[in-house]
This record gives sequence, C-alpha cells and structure tokens, in this order.
Amino acid sequence: LYFYLGGDSYLKLRWRNFTPDLTIVKGIFAIGLSQLFMTIANFIAGLALVRMVNAYGGDIALSAFGIAQRIITFASMPSIVLGQAMQPILGFNYGAKRFRQALKSIKLASTVSTVIGVAAFLILVIFPGPIIRIFTSDPELIVVTAATSRLMFLGLPLYSFFNVGQLVFPSVGKAMPTLIISVVRPLLFMTPIALILPRFIGINGVWLSFPGSDVLGTVLAVAFLIPLILKFRKAAAGETAVKINLAENPEPIGH
Repeated sequence: LYFYLGGDSYLKLRWRNFTPDLTIVKGIFAIGLSQLFMTIANFIAGLALVRMVNAYGGDIALSAFGIAQRIITFASMPSIVLGQAMQPILGFNYGAKRFRQALKSIKLASTVSTVIGVAAFLILVIFPGPIIRIFTSDPELIVVTAATSRLMFLGLPLYSFFNVGQLVFPSVGKAMPTLIISVVRPLLFMTPIALILPRFIGINGVWLSFPGSDVLGTVLAVAFLIPLILKFRKAAAGETAVKINLAENPEPIGH
C-alpha cells in the first residue's frame, strides 16, 4: 500500500476504479466457477475412491492409498507450479497479441513439465522403497504401497502435461474449455473407472483409474488445445508477415 499510495508506482489506486464492472465481474466468475466445480468434482471422486479402496482392499490398502496420494501430490507439484508460472506470461502476451511468445510459453512449460514427469515416474517406479519409508517402516505396508504406486503412477508423465495444458485456457479467458476439462476428468473419467473396473480385477482397478483418467484427460485437453494452438500459429504468421512488410517498406520519417 505504501508503494502504490506513495506516488512511486505507475499504477495508481483510485476509488473510482473499485466500482464493479459487470463485464469484468462476469469474466472473473466464468473462470472462477470452473475452479469451484473442479473442487466439488474432485471431492466426489475422492469419496468414490476411498469407498472402493475400503471395499476391495481394506485397511492396508487405505493406508497404502494415503501414502501414494501424498507421493503423487509431491511428484506433480513441479508441473502445477510451471503451469501457474506460465499463466501470467501467457495471459500478458495473449492480451498484447504477441502470439509467438504465447506459443513459446505454452511449449516451454509443457515440455519441461513432461520431462520432469517422466523423471519422477522413473524414480517412483524403479526406486519406490526409500521414498515410501519416509512415511512408514511397516514391511507389509511398504510392499503394498510399492505395488500400488507402480500402477497409480503409470500416467504421471501425461498428468504432468495435463496440469500445464488445463491452465492454458483460463490464462486466455476461455471459460468453457476450463470448466469442461476441470470437471470431466475427475467426475466422468476417474470416478466411473474406479467404480466399474474393480468389479472385474479387484483393487488394481482402483489404482488403474489414475492412469486411465490421465490418458483420457490428456486426450480431452489436447482436443481443446489443437484448435487454440492452430489459431495462435495463424496469428503468429500474421505477425511475421507484418514485420517483414514493415522492414521492406519502412514508413517515411515524420509520417
């Protein structure tokens, strides 16, 4: 407040700027509601998962599930952070119509997050024991959690890409794809798989709901991303054409 009210800031705080603008408020709610629905959808998916784990695996499986969830949360954190770091850069360049930079930010964030996801997947699948021992010293629980992790983490590279891909849409004000992607993955992909698959293959069906929803969620995100990327590329090509034209035909001085 001292910085903004002291007169040194380019941005000035004015009471007139705090008057609600329905156009702006509508955009905020459109993007924000998708996060609300995503939280509700994840809550419903979590209830279904716990119910099925308890029904098909009992207490030991519930304990393994709790540990594996903490590990996957930590493993996916870099991709979430990269996606959130990409948002202001992408949003700024999109608003400024600098589509080449917007594309570059998407490509860089998604590539780095996927690489980190692959590295995390290899570490967690090949060497799960030392990481699991951080949470428990029970030999049986370590064995069960290791087996659980190897199935749950199969889609980790895709999930890392998904975490960045889904954040592209709120960054450029696309409310509908944001809403669809955030709700469909937990509610229409993960939950049905977790409820149906265990009836055929037991507790492993619950674990496979994670990579299953990762694959389907990524396919859905890519389906929305492709038209957006093509649009950005077309706009970026227009940027290049304008720059070339200006370079070949500079405006006269004083024009």
